[in-house]
Amino acid sequence: MPDLSAFSRDGKDDASIPLSSANPATSSQEAAVSPLNYSPIFTLYGHTRSCSSLAFSPDGLLLASASADKTAKIWSLRTGSLLHTLRGHRGGISQLAWSPCGRYVVTASDDRSLAVWSVAPGGEASMESSAEHQQHAPSSSSSTTPGSVLRHLQGHTSYVFCCAWSPQSNLIASGSFDETVRVWDVSKGTCHRTIAAHSEAVTDVDFNRDGTLIASCSYDGLIRLWDVPTGLCLATLPQPASSPTTSIKFSPSSTHLLASSLDSTLRLWDVGLGRVVKTYRPEREAGRRGEEGEGTTTIGGGRMYQNEKFAIKASFVLGPSPAHDTPSSRHQRRTYIVAGSEDCRLYFWDVQTRRLAAVLGGHHRDVVSAVAVHPTQPILASAALDHDLAIKVYFDAGPQRSREDGAAGAPNEAEMAAEGHQGQADEMKIEQEAADPVATAPVAQ
Repeated sequence: MPDLSAFSRDGKDDASIPLSSANPATSSQEAAVSPLNYSPIFTLYGHTRSCSSLAFSPDGLLLASASADKTAKIWSLRTGSLLHTLRGHRGGISQLAWSPCGRYVVTASDDRSLAVWSVAPGGEASMESSAEHQQHAPSSSSSTTPGSVLRHLQGHTSYVFCCAWSPQSNLIASGSFDETVRVWDVSKGTCHRTIAAHSEAVTDVDFNRDGTLIASCSYDGLIRLWDVPTGLCLATLPQPASSPTTSIKFSPSSTHLLASSLDSTLRLWDVGLGRVVKTYRPEREAGRRGEEGEGTTTIGGGRMYQNEKFAIKASFVLGPSPAHDTPSSRHQRRTYIVAGSEDCRLYFWDVQTRRLAAVLGGHHRDVVSAVAVHPTQPILASAALDHDLAIKVYFDAGPQRSREDGAAGAPNEAEMAAEGHQGQADEMKIEQEAADPVATAPVAQ
């Protein structure tokens, strides 16, 4: 498996996450004591090599994991039990993604192919006849067994590095070491379009909210936006530092793109303006050192986010509710960026202030290669490379509750399947401070 094939995939989170419009001047006390309070609720074992990708199902009841051991696994979040092991690839799996209906998973592999699998929740194999289900269904067969391959998608000439499922159609996008992006019609099992996308390996792809755009990034340091109906390049966003770009993630409203590069820097792009509006760097924090353990730590001097060798993804995560939760207070919940690190920890930045808000350490002994964010609940999953094969699932009990209460307060199945966070706004509001030292770059057509 290539050295840079470690990915984390957090799936499609179509719920909108508002960015806080709070004053960016954060007190030293706020920087030192985080409102985040993640505690472990499950540890999952089963893969025999490093886990490269994690994704929660759209209804939040299942967790999918992919590995260099050539398998993907489906786990129940209700019990922590293994439901299915997906076998069939002849090479390691770099990434996976759920269909919007939650009954299928697509995997991208080093064997130069993608596979579409049936993973019907609850072990039910029947195909529903709803319009939404048929829109994303690879097959109309009613005898499909959960865990079976429905489609093999072949055509790439090198490792398939990444994949994404359109939130609005039966299209799948994939990126490869062959420098192309391919768009697949999963209902027919055929390649709909091949795009000569970059001059080096394509490291990540993502659809926007309505499925009309595909974003791709590459070791060539570029991010490109593609029109799905025509395959035309609408914009090229050059990373200011020209470092290899290893992951991208549309914001829930699709107005922004979060990009990770191999200079240990995360950048938030305004898609419409075509420029960077926020930059998140591995600065040392001056706050008091927290206790190293399996819960979220306070910020400690000397901790340093590091991403220089591996394609580690980042995602948005909503902060805890205020003590007195009201409709108006829900709009004030802070938004964070979470990313794994090569120093074996998870890092959380406040999106608005750009400050490092928390560090989650003590549970992995190697590069944190995969992170997933639950679509509706304050739950995270993470995994690391070969020296620690465990997948950890965490619940955020919030600042008002102790870590011991965290696991007991984890949501039940009905809560995890809820429609989503109430009061979340559609638009991400970015307040760029006059002193914000971010690099800007014009859109290149």
